[in-house]
Order: sequence, then C-alpha cells, then structure tokens
Amino acid sequence: MRAIWNWVRNLNKAVESRSVSTSSARMVIPGHQEFNFTDYTSMRSLETIHRVGQPPETLVSFEWPSDPQFKKDLNIVSGEPQEWAGLLSYTFNRRIEALEEMTIGVEGQLASLALPLSDKVDSSLMAPPDPSSNPGAELTRTLKHLVSLSDSDYDTISSAIQMHYSAILLSVRETNAAYSLLVGAIELLSRRYGEVDSSWEGWSESDRWENRFRKMGLDQAQKARMRKSLLADNKHRNLKRSFVSYVQDRLPISFWKEPVQDWFSTFDSARGTYLGGEWTTPHPRFIDSPTQDLVRRVLSGAYDTRSEFVHAGKRAVNLGEEAMIQIKPQLAKRLPIRALRDALRALIEIELSRRAKDFVLPEVRISPLWLPVKGSFM
Repeated sequence: MRAIWNWVRNLNKAVESRSVSTSSARMVIPGHQEFNFTDYTSMRSLETIHRVGQPPETLVSFEWPSDPQFKKDLNIVSGEPQEWAGLLSYTFNRRIEALEEMTIGVEGQLASLALPLSDKVDSSLMAPPDPSSNPGAELTRTLKHLVSLSDSDYDTISSAIQMHYSAILLSVRETNAAYSLLVGAIELLSRRYGEVDSSWEGWSESDRWENRFRKMGLDQAQKARMRKSLLADNKHRNLKRSFVSYVQDRLPISFWKEPVQDWFSTFDSARGTYLGGEWTTPHPRFIDSPTQDLVRRVLSGAYDTRSEFVHAGKRAVNLGEEAMIQIKPQLAKRLPIRALRDALRALIEIELSRRAKDFVLPEVRISPLWLPVKGSFM
C-alpha cells in the first residue's frame, strides 16, 4: 500500500537531479463523455469502449511525473496504477479501473503495444477449453454430485464453489481480493469438515495465559473459571491452525510438486494483434521437493496474507511477488495464487466425492421448448 508514498519520495530525488520522467497507465471510467484534465497529473480520453455485459465506458490515459529508475520495478508496474485508481475512485466517487498491462514500443514505429499482465498471475484460467474433454459429461457428473448432498453439505460446498468463481472474476482485476476469497473458501471447508481442537491445551494462547495465572497467584478454582471464560470468549481461536492442518490432512505432500503448465498468450508486436497462445513447459505446482514444514509455513503465510489485506489493507499479492515465488519457492512466505486455487478445487472435489450419493436427474430432452419426459419435469 506504499506505492504512491514511495513514488513521492523517489520523485523528490528525480527533481533534485533534474531527471523527471512520466509514467502512465490506461484506465477505464464509466460513461462515454470526455473526462480530460491537466494539473499535477493528467487524464486524457482515448476512446469509447463497450465491454460485453457492461454499460458504455471510456478508455483514458492517466499520467503522472515519476523517477525513471523507480518505474522500472515490476512491482510498480502492477501496484502503482492500482493505488492511483483507488485514489481516483475515492476522489470522484466512481468506479475507475486501472488496466494491468505493460506498454512496449514497436520497433521502427511510433506506435506502441499494450501487453496485458492481468492473466499472468493465474494464466491457466485464460487458456481455451481442452478440445479432447467431454464437457457435457463432466458438468453432468459434478451437477449430480452437488444436488445429491444434504442441505447443510450443499450450503457449504456450493458456497465454496461460488467463492472460487468470485475469485476467478477478481483474479484479473484485484489479485489481493481474489487471494482472500480463496483462503476464505478453504477456511469455510476447514471449519465444517476439519478437526478443531477446542480444548484449553490445544489453544495457541493457553501457555501465555498460564504464565499470567501464575504471576497473579490464582488458585486452581480461579484458574478453572478463567479458562472456561477465556474459551467462551474466544470462539474463533485456532482458526489458522485448523486451516493449515485441514489442508495438510486432506492433500498429500506430492500434490505440491505435481506438474502444471502456464498459458502464454502471443501477439504480433508489429501489428498489435493477438495471435493465440501456447502451453509452457511443465513445472511443479509449487516446489519440486516439498516438505511438511515448508507447506505448513506457506499455508500459514497464505492465511496471514488474507488477514493483512482484510484487516490492514496490505497488498502482498502482485505479479512481481508471484514471479519471485516461482523462481525461489523455498524462500516463499505464502503459496502462489495458482497453487492456492488448485488446492481449493482439490479440496472441494474431495468433500464433494465423499458426501455425494446416487442421484437421478430429471429426464428432459432439448427442443425448441423444454418438454417433460414421463412426467418427470415440473
């Protein structure tokens, strides 16, 4: 959350050395009227756009003075425009969205090409569907399992599926919110299906309180009353511990080294057109030699990352950090977003398969109208 704070301090250095440059980002603002200004920063309308399913909007170029050395940092490419968009949205009370992209020059031309970055954090989401799969059968199988659940199981598992869906939508716009939803969905499953140690000995704060009891000189009866009261007042105790142990109990250690592939979109830089894409060389989902201690640490870090964003607005999930985790996973403080989302899907599948019962879907056939067959469709 310190992108703008750091920008001002680096800009002061650039002013002193007379080497001020310009940074820019394309943003989308509501409506189709021009919205131009030039002051300390500037905004210039480029064109009216209409994204499917949304009202007309305007693509704008937002520019601000910057230090030419500072803006080379990959974290700044992703983080600084987002903070500006947050400030603009607050100032104007409108939804103003910064596009996560990198502008590169086209050799021999004055034109430039805006390369999207929003799909790089979890690139497999933007790959075309597998043509060799049987999508109808896969969907029918999942549907049968889901609707066969008891009411309480349905509420829990379907909620996790919808949180996964919301995270997918946010992953190309707000990675920290997407990450938080993924953690929240796993926590939902862990609180329902994991084992929560509700004993005094199992509480992570019990030793600290026992030391205080000794300093206060409490007798056994007083200690017992204090323990009972503290346990009653801390209903959400050990949530992180339960979150971590649930994932480790359900997923084998080999899960974290299973090979996955990223989808790489390709462009014609001379024409500025999309050419398609291809799958990259397989790499471990997280690390090629996982250990229980390492997995426990990054799961705990994932929980802390969610808490720091929700409770303190700390934005720790960005393209630069994700790239660093892939390069040096042994030093990672948290799981990368792709591995976290894969874990959620695997956990949903485990809980769904464990609780699904035989279920016969209503018999219908596709026609210009949906018609009942054998009176089975109301």
